[in-house]
Amino acid sequence: MKYEDLDVEPEKYITMVAEFANTGNDPETILKTKDNSTMGQVKKNSKASGVYAGNVRSGGSGKWRKMFSKELDELFNQVYRQRMAGSGLKFDFGEGVIM
Repeated sequence: MKYEDLDVEPEKYITMVAEFANTGNDPETILKTKDNSTMGQVKKNSKASGVYAGNVRSGGSGKWRKMFSKELDELFNQVYRQRMAGSGLKFDFGEGVIM
């Protein structure tokens, strides 16, 4: 399971984790978990949850790449491809970039 998978199909992957952890996986619990796991809810409930809101980004796939300069992005792509070669893993980095 990857973050990108969870972002696209949250109910499916929340259910998988609940079944693995042998916790409540009834539809009501899954929906409540999904609703309370959004970035907006995490920020809204940051004091009650103990999460410092300043450490919570906007969420979503691939947004971290916008922080890179063109040169750093090219270097990342080169190193990533070298180190991931032969692994069979593919990640969706957003905006159509799948490596």
